[in-house]
Amino acid sequence: MPKEQQHVEEPELAAPTTRRFVNERKTGITATLFLAFSSLGIIYGDIGTSPLYVMNAIFPAAGPVPDKDDIIGAISAIIWAITIIPAIKYSLIALEFGTGAGEGGPFAIYTALYPPPEVSPFRLGCAETRTDQRADMTCCITTGRETSGWLQKKWIKNILFSWVLFGTCLTISDGLLTPAVSVVSAVGGLAIGAPSVSSSIVGISIALLAVLFIFQALGTRKVSLVFAPVVLVWVLTIGISGIINLTHYPGVFRAFDPSRAVMLFVRTGNFDLLSGVLLAITGVEAFFANLGQFSKNSIRLGFLALVYPCLIFAYLGQGAKLITDGEAVLPNVFFNSVPGGNGQGFWWFSWIIAVLAAFIASQAMITATFSLVQQLVRLHVMPAVKIIYTSDEMEGQIFVPAVNLLVMAGTIGLTAGFGTDAGLTNAYGFVRPAFDFVD
Repeated sequence: MPKEQQHVEEPELAAPTTRRFVNERKTGITATLFLAFSSLGIIYGDIGTSPLYVMNAIFPAAGPVPDKDDIIGAISAIIWAITIIPAIKYSLIALEFGTGAGEGGPFAIYTALYPPPEVSPFRLGCAETRTDQRADMTCCITTGRETSGWLQKKWIKNILFSWVLFGTCLTISDGLLTPAVSVVSAVGGLAIGAPSVSSSIVGISIALLAVLFIFQALGTRKVSLVFAPVVLVWVLTIGISGIINLTHYPGVFRAFDPSRAVMLFVRTGNFDLLSGVLLAITGVEAFFANLGQFSKNSIRLGFLALVYPCLIFAYLGQGAKLITDGEAVLPNVFFNSVPGGNGQGFWWFSWIIAVLAAFIASQAMITATFSLVQQLVRLHVMPAVKIIYTSDEMEGQIFVPAVNLLVMAGTIGLTAGFGTDAGLTNAYGFVRPAFDFVD
């Protein structure tokens, strides 16, 4: 393939591909830092914008103002959910189970156990050697990890295949709900600063979503470089805001005690609160599903060094503000807890960045859906579709026009159907436990 050719279109076929990618797996500190920065615009927009709606999903705006112990208990549950699932399960454990080609997602583990007989040089990780300006692929076609005898039983293999396929379908369906929830929640804050446009929230959200999906044709690399600076500013904004709000009630640090989360459910007996807590880890599937787009070290670095601490500070700050100014903050916990007060300069800055970040939040599950579809086609689970390779360096950076169109139609349909952020978050909170249980 000519080096100058940036976009190559072809259907994924059953036969092994002969496509060659230059420097497919770059290593080193510089490459890792660059990929970590790029991953901000692809992977973390979803989980990064969860502070927009999580607290109101736990404590509805129309409900009574929660007492101090309940707020601390809810923040504790959020902190430990983020620590156990994204930080430990995905960042430290799941990322180690990608394929030899660096692909992630539910089928990555399945193909590690049951490697397909037809293997391209890029599927199980082949050595690339360069000689006199010419790239030669030394293909090491292997059968992957050897599986034990009991795993080779047909009925066990069929059960695992069905389970993995179900998990993949849930992850793809997450790609429909995530954009709708994130964008509507962010745009909904406009009703606080400019009440006169409250009736136009749904229309504005649909227009933004349409632009987002049209933007996908640029490819993962270009999209990530455009989106990454915005997500970086957003994450730093919520982290700084949280630190400022912490000064109102430093006692909220007691939320680091996990017993506070346990006592919340013991005291209230209301386990429906858990559906709201789980929204704090929405989009975490993108960590593993987007492994083919980046690398495990870059994903790990981006989350643990930047996103995780900023999320923790954001939720602690919202809890502190809700404890001290409960009645004034509860109608919209995020926007009413922005330092400086509603309608002020920093509030409008936060709203603009929130809308942009929510717009980008959808990117995590969109690109994850592309990657998962590519894996399904390779394993002959679904028919061949046209896939556009948008990078000469990373095979996983792709664009799937048909899937992009279908996800756009589903997302816009959900946004128009549910209408309000309350309806969408309730729907999302209802199905979220299924995602986490299966994945």
